[in-house]
Amino acid sequence: MEPAIMAVNKKLDIVMQDEETRRMYMMREKARMDYNGHMEYAHDKGFEKGVKENTIEIARKMKVYGRPPEEITEITGISPDAIERL
Repeated sequence: MEPAIMAVNKKLDIVMQDEETRRMYMMREKARMDYNGHMEYAHDKGFEKGVKENTIEIARKMKVYGRPPEEITEITGISPDAIERL
């Protein structure tokens, strides 16, 4: 077994000896996983928002350049009604 894994296993054995220490360890791990989950969710939502805003900006530019609504819909996926409101 690798030295790093052995060291982690040794620390884990120490932590798991005492019930209060184990409870605190589990609470920290849960908090860490919750935080990471929230950060991943926020990142994904931010990415989705950025993609949507970029798609709307492309549709606006296409409209300014006189492209027909059908073409804008085909390229961006934005509905013709939404294109008319841009």
